[in-house]
Amino acid sequence: MGWAHCGQDSKGRDRGYAIEATCDHPGCTAEIDRGISFACGQMHGENGVDCEGYFCEQHLWNWVITDQCHHGERCRVCDECARFLREECGFVENEEGYLVEPVPEESLSNEQLDAVAEHLRATGQAKG
Repeated sequence: MGWAHCGQDSKGRDRGYAIEATCDHPGCTAEIDRGISFACGQMHGENGVDCEGYFCEQHLWNWVITDQCHHGERCRVCDECARFLREECGFVENEEGYLVEPVPEESLSNEQLDAVAEHLRATGQAKG
């Protein structure tokens, strides 16, 4: 199995770059696919900073720097995940415009990051 069709998400939706879809942002009808290019967190719901949704470029523009990103230290998240990271987790915008984690002595534990990921999935950010 390749990346064109790579299984289903927790909502039972097919995922992969060959899967045609629309943006998961409420009211948006932009045509996208369910590949990692459009995935919040830039992976299929498999890191600690995403909601498992798929978004167009207009709604997936918030860059985050954290070791929770799947492809290294940077990934893009949707508006709601960015809001949650700012308001609930203390992430701040650095001089380059990236959202960054709180200073090390205030960093979130892995358990807290897992709770954040579960909260975002439970809030239903993605269309089901």
